[in-house]
Amino acid sequence: MSVVDSATVSLSTIKVESILTGNAGRILVGYHDDEELGSVSATPFFQFDASDIDVIDEATTAFDYAALVLYYDGYSFYDTTASTTLAVHQVTETIEPGETGYLLATDYFSFEQDPLSTVTFSPKPNRDDSLEIVLSDHLGLDLYTKIITGDSKVSSNEEFRKYIKGMALVPDNTSSGSIMGFTLKSELRVYYRDKSVTPVKQKFVSMPISADNTTSVAYYFTNITPAKNLITESLATGESRLSSDSTSGMSFIQSGTGLAIRVDFPHLQTLKSVENMYIVKAQLQLFPVRKSFDGTMPLPATLYVDQVDKRNDFYQQSSTGAVLVEDVSLGRDSYYLLDVTAFVKEKLATEEFNENALVLIQSDADLVGTLNRVFLHARSYDYATKLYLYYATLNN
Repeated sequence: MSVVDSATVSLSTIKVESILTGNAGRILVGYHDDEELGSVSATPFFQFDASDIDVIDEATTAFDYAALVLYYDGYSFYDTTASTTLAVHQVTETIEPGETGYLLATDYFSFEQDPLSTVTFSPKPNRDDSLEIVLSDHLGLDLYTKIITGDSKVSSNEEFRKYIKGMALVPDNTSSGSIMGFTLKSELRVYYRDKSVTPVKQKFVSMPISADNTTSVAYYFTNITPAKNLITESLATGESRLSSDSTSGMSFIQSGTGLAIRVDFPHLQTLKSVENMYIVKAQLQLFPVRKSFDGTMPLPATLYVDQVDKRNDFYQQSSTGAVLVEDVSLGRDSYYLLDVTAFVKEKLATEEFNENALVLIQSDADLVGTLNRVFLHARSYDYATKLYLYYATLNN
């Protein structure tokens, strides 16, 4: 059995379209200016479920304040030590899916220019904690008044969403920070004082983004906007490819924005000239770019693999993924290893040349619910992507 170490592997960055952030199970918010990918902002839009508003006795209560309470879900990417500034805006358009029937990362809805509130804080995503943003008394008192008077605008979700169409949580794009995740139990609260008890007790009415057993779905999604640069302008369509030769020998994966890495084997067909060759095993070794990952920007344990045609149309999902082999001692020689035996055999068995390729991408959950990213070397003196072919020569 012989071994061929082939450098005839080509990497390029492509873009997966229609990222369904309305199915993510969380909202993302934040702004970061990445050293290679440029800036990216995550702005969540969401409605509230008002189907279970408690009755408040006007005679024995008094308005306190209204607030948006956001519950961390433990997800963050990039350094969370930098402070973050967020502004809460009231949406002026009805939040609803377009022709696709889904809310996508590229969707956007208008909102009032003046914010209901602005807050600057230090993120604490790894604590069992919440972020409370006190809203304007103008909105809070108006909502409280409608609740105590039994106004029709708070009688059902349909009526409530005519009154408050939703909110947008807009990150400050002048200061680079982290991307954070919050749960769908995050809620709009109206705090009031119950004077019927001694001492007076503070209580609240809750309207969550998404409630269990709700009969009317509260829509939510995260708008994800990357910077206009070489990468985004080169990937204007789903068929586009950006060669690693144009990006300093690197290719990129980024969830949320839909970046994925296409792996082509342009010279694989030349192996057909080797007589009586039988492929025993084929492995692809890919190295993450050094210093592109750390504790705040971790590498995923597995990269998922799909097969695409020359137009980047997905036609088959691989049963195996690229598994991270970590260099636990120095942290600089970590790599991904992918078994491509079946794909290579299929390519060699095809009589006519085709441009079918592999695509490395993150999991469906990560794709719609994170902004995780991976940079891989295409060509580097020490860390070039390599295809290892193990084959036997059969005797006639």
